[in-house]
Amino acid sequence: HQECDLEPGMGDIRNSVKRMAASALCGLQVDRLLRHIRRDRLVAVMYHGVTRNPHGPTPWTQIPEGVFARQVEFLTENYNLLHLSDVVDHLQTGRDLPDGSALITFDDGLRNNLSVAFPILAHYEAPAAIFVATDFIGTDRFYWFDELYLMMVADPAREQVTSHLEQSIGRDLQALGPAEAYGLSVEHLKRVPQEELQELMERLAGVATLELEAFSDDYSVLDWPQIEQLQASGLVEFGVHTASHRILSSLEPAEWGREIRESRRQLSRALGREAVAFAYPNGVPGIDYSEVHRSYLRESGYICAFNTDPRLVRLNAGTSFDIGRLPAGNDITSESPFFRLMCSGFPGLFGGSCRGLCI
Repeated sequence: HQECDLEPGMGDIRNSVKRMAASALCGLQVDRLLRHIRRDRLVAVMYHGVTRNPHGPTPWTQIPEGVFARQVEFLTENYNLLHLSDVVDHLQTGRDLPDGSALITFDDGLRNNLSVAFPILAHYEAPAAIFVATDFIGTDRFYWFDELYLMMVADPAREQVTSHLEQSIGRDLQALGPAEAYGLSVEHLKRVPQEELQELMERLAGVATLELEAFSDDYSVLDWPQIEQLQASGLVEFGVHTASHRILSSLEPAEWGREIRESRRQLSRALGREAVAFAYPNGVPGIDYSEVHRSYLRESGYICAFNTDPRLVRLNAGTSFDIGRLPAGNDITSESPFFRLMCSGFPGLFGGSCRGLCI
């Protein structure tokens, strides 16, 4: 999701060309035309964190507060924003949804979803859905990929961290920029066995000098009282993002019960209502999950599931466990013309981005 340029200066040139193209297309109202043509499809937008804090180079997953506010304003003015329960109701009953339906979603349940994003949602009366990994709720733990980002980009000992990481993953990282080195590392590490990943993160933590508590406002996860507060607002609803945030295709079948069923039971008990929506970690169809996982979700009582395939979807029984979402993050595609085109379903939005920076 973030530009990964190997030739110095080429990224600036490409971005300038992209900006001109996006502005020209919006000037011709291509986005408005596509919104009309595709008005029967759901526009689901995927966020993670919304921040008002600097992090050195701000990670892709932490979108600046002002950018988020402008995007929510755009969505409220141009789409009919849904609650997650509206999507569920449509899939269960067939009750019609309005043309131009859109859904704001957040993965991971980060604390700044409440402290920074929610006041903006409340100002615009914009509903949203948050998908949480239940093992992290009410703990001081960071997701491993967020901890790795801070160690590689914000830590004074980042060169030592990167050197140790090179030895473990067998990649030359020192010559790369921090964002690219991080993206390549995450893409590799999210596919290694869980025990190997835990051992590596422990070794890196022994080298790092960063005080993670200084970043808890953005990277810590909501606790149960905060989840209750958000639910009580009537604007925010919750779904499941597994228990431990592990990619489904990396799990043994014996682990599915805890990650998929028990996490649903735990969240449902806490909410006092059934949690029936799921978001796949990493969420690439055919790689991170398959038909066996979709079937298990159905058997476990889920009604729908969201992936990270950036496309608009006609909601029906055939798509209910493969609902695509548009990735909104801290890069050029969150600038107004790009965001407008992305939400309209503009095909192949300029490409050139690296996956792997959000899982």
